Amino acid sequence: MKLSARAPAKVNRELRVGGVRSDGYHEIRSRVVAIDLADGIEVEAGDGDLALSCSGLPIPCDESNLVVRAGRALANHLGRPAHATIRLNKEIPPGAGLGGGSSDAARALALLSELWNARLTREDLAAVAASLGSDVPFFLVGGEAELSGRGEHVTPLGDSAPADLLVLVPPFSLSTAEVYAMHRRLASGSVDRRLPAVLEVESSGKFFGPNDLALAVLETRVEMSVLLDSARSLAPESAITGSGSAIVLVGAAADAEERLAARHPDARVFRCRTLTREEFFGRFPMEITQVKVFPVEEERLKAYVSIVLDDCFLVSDLKVIQGPNGVFVSMPSKRKKNGEFKDIAHPLNRETRERMERRILSEYERVRAEAPARTETEEAVEEEPAAHEVAQ
Repeated sequence: MKLSARAPAKVNRELRVGGVRSDGYHEIRSRVVAIDLADGIEVEAGDGDLALSCSGLPIPCDESNLVVRAGRALANHLGRPAHATIRLNKEIPPGAGLGGGSSDAARALALLSELWNARLTREDLAAVAASLGSDVPFFLVGGEAELSGRGEHVTPLGDSAPADLLVLVPPFSLSTAEVYAMHRRLASGSVDRRLPAVLEVESSGKFFGPNDLALAVLETRVEMSVLLDSARSLAPESAITGSGSAIVLVGAAADAEERLAARHPDARVFRCRTLTREEFFGRFPMEITQVKVFPVEEERLKAYVSIVLDDCFLVSDLKVIQGPNGVFVSMPSKRKKNGEFKDIAHPLNRETRERMERRILSEYERVRAEAPARTETEEAVEEEPAAHEVAQ
């Protein structure tokens, strides 16, 4: 079986940095939103150990890659060997503060969880994600969200109006650790500030709020000041996003992309758009977060099923049916006035339907295998419509 997905980047709309915690991380509060600049990732079963191959932008494909670490962490959590082949096509520039590595790791977790039929709850998967890095849990949620703690606590927010952005990425990256170290030095007054301190834009009615690391970024790499001035000459609301080297322009003129490319030929410029949560998940298979199977004993009907998608969409009264070629799952649909059938709940494409059926039938076989011998009275009770109580 081969599974694939897109792994979008993100930008920080706001980042407030608090004190250092007992674990060495800073307490933060951040507002982030996913954008449609994305890497591609594909996984399939492998005969040997975990193998990662990379294309696109140059990145390490060894044990230092967060995708490999994600695969090993998940395998360790499940107590199973990490047998899989992963292919990563890198489009998001690393070290730019766009979260590409974290997004890749989150997608790897989701895809490998399905490949290995892990049956993890979202909380379990989020715990593995948090062990890998502060940004990874966000990419299991997507859309727009507020992050707190060291970034591992994710609170989904309502979708804002879509925004068109330009992302300017210089030909160098910034180390998050170095930027935070500079932030601490600036806060302690142990370094003389060479650059202007007025970097924030007004947050009222604007795309960006304050970024407490902006000055530290400028102090860490002085060239960033030239790039920021250049961006703001084309779009007044331009800002450093997070702790990376990327600068994001909002409301730029139509020719701003070409003008930036001409001014900074060594940099890369991406025209992007923010993603709603629906768009974010539309790029991946939907997350199947719960399956309940209620076996029955009829000639063709073998079980009632309820399934939860993305932790919020409940589909009940699915049926496992015995057909001439084995058991299959009846998928949700309703008849329209013109006589055609239309899927309900989430839109179900072929890939999603096949994934749902595999998961449901796997759970059906597990429940049947674990069920003790039943009396005729117990069978009669189970055949009542009690299976429907899940739809509360």
